[in-house]
Amino acid sequence: MELISNNVIGEKDLNELWHIRMGTLHHEALRILKETVTGVPVLTTKHDDTCSGCVLGKYVKATYSRSNNRAQSVLGLIHSNICGPMSTRAISGVEYFVTFIDDHCKKTWIYFLKTKDEVFDQFTQFKALVENLTGRKIKILCSDNSGEYTDKNFTDFYAREGIRREWTAPYNSEQKGVAEGRIKLLLEQQKRCYMIKIYPSFYGEKHAARLYTFRTGLLTGL
Repeated sequence: MELISNNVIGEKDLNELWHIRMGTLHHEALRILKETVTGVPVLTTKHDDTCSGCVLGKYVKATYSRSNNRAQSVLGLIHSNICGPMSTRAISGVEYFVTFIDDHCKKTWIYFLKTKDEVFDQFTQFKALVENLTGRKIKILCSDNSGEYTDKNFTDFYAREGIRREWTAPYNSEQKGVAEGRIKLLLEQQKRCYMIKIYPSFYGEKHAARLYTFRTGLLTGL
């Protein structure tokens, strides 16, 4: 910003100038600034309308309405998300995990990863497992646009297997509500275990046990 002399601009413009200089300090505080800061001219509360920077800076993203849509059959839609790296490496050496969630029944599978580039191998294993167990094919995979899901191996695999891709918009975690919600549950459980002195390096085993309780119905409403 160019330095502007205080004596060549009007009173309102001077107030706006110091409003910006002081990091958009509110105008009532500007009026008493001279009493605490050296070199500040006499300012008033006069200003032009509303500061656009203040208004835009206070904007919040509107919440998404809850969707009642659900896949009509098992494997009709699979949600996936990656979490990590964790602050503590697990005793098995893994630092990440990836989840696959069936939209129809909300059953969840979790795979632990040492590096994020292992996602493709874990997805092919997951696909072979669930398609063999159900006799059905995965139709749609929904994930974000991170490189693990968009590399050449994945792209070629989607085309070869006839899997349709659905992408969520960057920085819109609300669009990943199913995947983000399940990871949130797992991480909350992990924090509770920290509080009761269960070692952080056992988080992989804790997540696996948590998902077992999901699948066996010991936890309801999930």
